Amino acid sequence: MSIFKKTILLLLLLPTVLLVIIPHSTASVASYLTPVTLAVIPITLLNAFLTVWEFHKHSRWTWLFAIAFLVSGWQVSETIGFGISSRKVHSEMFPIRIVSWNVRDFQLKSETLLKASSVLLAEKPDILCFQERPHTNLLAWDTIKAAFPDYPYTAINSREDEVLNLAILSRWPVSGLKEFYFPESYNKIIQADIHIGKQTIRLFNVHLQTTGVTPGMERKSVIQIMQKHALKRNKQAQLLHEALQSSPYPVLVCGDFNDVPSSFAYTQVSQGLRDCFKEAGYGWGNTYQSLGNLFRIDYMLCSKQSVVTDYNLISNSWSDHKIQCATIYYPSN
Repeated sequence: MSIFKKTILLLLLLPTVLLVIIPHSTASVASYLTPVTLAVIPITLLNAFLTVWEFHKHSRWTWLFAIAFLVSGWQVSETIGFGISSRKVHSEMFPIRIVSWNVRDFQLKSETLLKASSVLLAEKPDILCFQERPHTNLLAWDTIKAAFPDYPYTAINSREDEVLNLAILSRWPVSGLKEFYFPESYNKIIQADIHIGKQTIRLFNVHLQTTGVTPGMERKSVIQIMQKHALKRNKQAQLLHEALQSSPYPVLVCGDFNDVPSSFAYTQVSQGLRDCFKEAGYGWGNTYQSLGNLFRIDYMLCSKQSVVTDYNLISNSWSDHKIQCATIYYPSN
């Protein structure tokens, strides 16, 4: 085999190698490689084709591409759920029904809010987490609260930047509100302690940095903006990871990460936690309803000592994100 052909084959293996490296690199390095994480599906298809091609030629490269196919295919499987929750719920555990959704401002319409609330309330949640809550002067917070009358305890961010705001509604008392604001960003996180009997759960409602890409951008600008915003998102994820690690209570993380499971940001935040979709979700788990329904960018994560018994996604016409719903059992003490 010529050196030229070997070089080409090695270059074809490079994207898979990068997929392995990205989650364990630095925030800065990972930001430059963001397009690779978004190309997991085509990378896997390429690896599958090359495996068959090299096998047909009885080449020793078959094994390398077969391994590459398994590696990239595993990344794709992070968006496929098998609906099996094998962990047992013990008698001393209690359930939390949680709904999380990027509401996309409820389209700034009271009628959309009311229609959406009927769908959300049908899930009988104990806690609701909203991302992209509209600015109060566009759709008043009191109006939103009125659509959910059975949730007396609420928390919202105090500083309203644009319309990328957050909200928590709970049946149980809420305290210890802490807000995370990021430099040069409208995205944010709010942390709150939910008191359920003698147990306290620390809840994080999350909206990490968006891609910043808008229609009509030149290709060069798209790449630069994606890199810049990915770096912000990666640093935000590191900060969130530190907050999770310092929690004295079991944690629950809900929200829009704006990144895929193979990304640096997801790997940072999910360390030591259970992914509710992977624990109990079923089928193709895309949460973003645009761009061909390919991407899972919204998540629910919980402490290792908890048990996830179900997770489902609800498609809707009011937002570009699906509604996440899950039931999680936590230890009583």
